Amino acid sequence: MYTPHPVTYLSVCVPGFPNWFQALGPNSAFGSGSQLVVIERQIEYAIKATSKLQREGLKSIEVKKQAAQDYDEYIEVRSLYRNATYDLQTHYFPLQFL
Repeated sequence: MYTPHPVTYLSVCVPGFPNWFQALGPNSAFGSGSQLVVIERQIEYAIKATSKLQREGLKSIEVKKQAAQDYDEYIEVRSLYRNATYDLQTHYFPLQFL
């Protein structure tokens, strides 16, 4: 799950953990500015997913492993952040996904 680095979907969901949502999860932080907008979008996503559960009478909801891997690939390609050894440091929450 977190080897070699955290893999999440929108930094909110992790495969293998149904009905679990997190704010400011792996890959959601950025270097400057307020995190408030990121937190708001992540909470909105969790509310929409929970509303779907209630509306459709579902017992659980879980991100598919492939969706999390696809998102991980997307942010690795788009990341502008690198550490001292030039490894990718992904810190990107694309608000357009919501």
